[in-house]
Amino acid sequence: GEDGKPLTPLMGCYGVGVSRIVAAAIEQNNDERGILWPAPIAPFTLAIVPIGANKDATVMEKAEALHDELRARGIAVILDDRGLRPGAAFADWELIGVPLRVVVSPR
Repeated sequence: GEDGKPLTPLMGCYGVGVSRIVAAAIEQNNDERGILWPAPIAPFTLAIVPIGANKDATVMEKAEALHDELRARGIAVILDDRGLRPGAAFADWELIGVPLRVVVSPR
């Protein structure tokens, strides 16, 4: 300092960035199968998984209609049109952390 005595430097840096929030959310909301996103920050509220669409065209039509209706209501929804087997599709959505799944099938 001005009097010749050493000064202890002080610094404060405070901030909550997006990456810190995401890391904290993942740390608090996960299990052995993947992330369990809290609904307000989940990438999608629900995933629509059509089963048997390759055998029954009405399955995909109904899944698409449901998707469009939910989106029109402001719900963050994704339609899984990849044609995967049910177990593979369910595992993917669980790993990603989509909280809800709706299955559309001929039954």
